[in-house]
Amino acid sequence: MATIQRLKLLTTLLLTIFATLASGFALADEVSPIPKVGEGFRFAITPYVWVPSVHGTVDYDNTQIATSSMSGSTIVKNLDTGFMLDGEIHYGRWGVLGNATFAKLKMPNTQANLPAQGTTATAQTDIWMGIYTAAGTYTAYSSEQFYLDVLAGARFLHLNSKTNLSEPAAQSTLFSGLSSTDAVGGVQGRIRLGESRFFVPYYVDAGGGSAIAKFTSQQILGVGYSFKLADVLLVYNNLYYNFNKNNYSAYVDMGGPAIAATFRF
Repeated sequence: MATIQRLKLLTTLLLTIFATLASGFALADEVSPIPKVGEGFRFAITPYVWVPSVHGTVDYDNTQIATSSMSGSTIVKNLDTGFMLDGEIHYGRWGVLGNATFAKLKMPNTQANLPAQGTTATAQTDIWMGIYTAAGTYTAYSSEQFYLDVLAGARFLHLNSKTNLSEPAAQSTLFSGLSSTDAVGGVQGRIRLGESRFFVPYYVDAGGGSAIAKFTSQQILGVGYSFKLADVLLVYNNLYYNFNKNNYSAYVDMGGPAIAATFRF
């Protein structure tokens, strides 16, 4: 509940800032947040900061199970390394997009359940995770108020984890690692709010089907404001993975606010 309240407060603050900035522009300098679909090239690059809460479970052969739940503020405190970047290239209605998210996290408040020993141990789990999405796009619909791309591509995941168990534990350190490439499909676009520069960005995909990943999905929804050379966005971003490999299985659910700037040229 506290996370929702903080998100509502941050959303209200950003909307107030956007409205204040918008009041300083003359109506003659009209900018539409809807991309113009023409015969030439369009480019966009979006660096962003994402502060998700993370919930997950790592199951080592059904004998030692580590679970963890971390708030966004704890993520920031325990983040060693991270970068996040989106990019798009369009030619007419056809295009390609890419997304890269990399993070190295230390999760100190992990609880490891040890059914074989009939006990529970506290632990620290370190995670190195890279998630990369690439897809082809086609602009299925574009008007003054609404923009829709359909997309099809793949998401690549590389995940390594190390869990250091405290006593009592038969094995003090557990290692695991997996990589997965999965087909994904979905839609993305924008909805303009009236005749203003405000818009609602949206993105959703789903996929899976590899020998490792049972299912993966990403959803993005928020609000944005278009300036002449760039857009500023505040969104909620959720990314989910459910996967297994041999005697190792896990799920990771990451969701939280993100602020981004999209530069168009």
